[in-house]
Amino acid sequence: MEQVIQFLEEYWGVSIAGGVTVGTLITFIIVQVKAIIQANLVRTQSNAQLTDSTKLVKEIAEKYSSLERRHQELEAKDRYLEQVNLATFKALSYVVIASKLPIEDKLSLQEEFNKLMLVKPVISEGSAGIVPEQPKVKIDQQAVAQTVETVVKAAGDLLSKYVGTK
Repeated sequence: MEQVIQFLEEYWGVSIAGGVTVGTLITFIIVQVKAIIQANLVRTQSNAQLTDSTKLVKEIAEKYSSLERRHQELEAKDRYLEQVNLATFKALSYVVIASKLPIEDKLSLQEEFNKLMLVKPVISEGSAGIVPEQPKVKIDQQAVAQTVETVVKAAGDLLSKYVGTK
């Protein structure tokens, strides 16, 4: 190591070609090697960050799509339950009409049913005023119809039991 130091002390200022000396050549080589190493380090770090951000974007997109599907399922379920509630109100109104209640009570109950049926849920649009496309959901209309028929039949049997026609 001492020989290298002595060599550099002796020949550091010796001119190789024009204004280029041994010292400037060695300094230039050291600076260039450091710059190349630094550039490679920055490139690998940026590639790693790009890979991480790509994974993060994919995860966010997957979560958003799953939340969107869940939201559409809940909206479809809500529409179905709204139809069931309307059928139930209709069946109950027939039961009230066929009951032995005084006419004033029947009319007041019918008024309450009508008020409830007129209330519509508030539907909010997206923040940009865009309504998302509604998913196509199959509603088992036959099952709804059978449920309503069963309720009406049971109510009719109950009414006929109390009226005494059966």
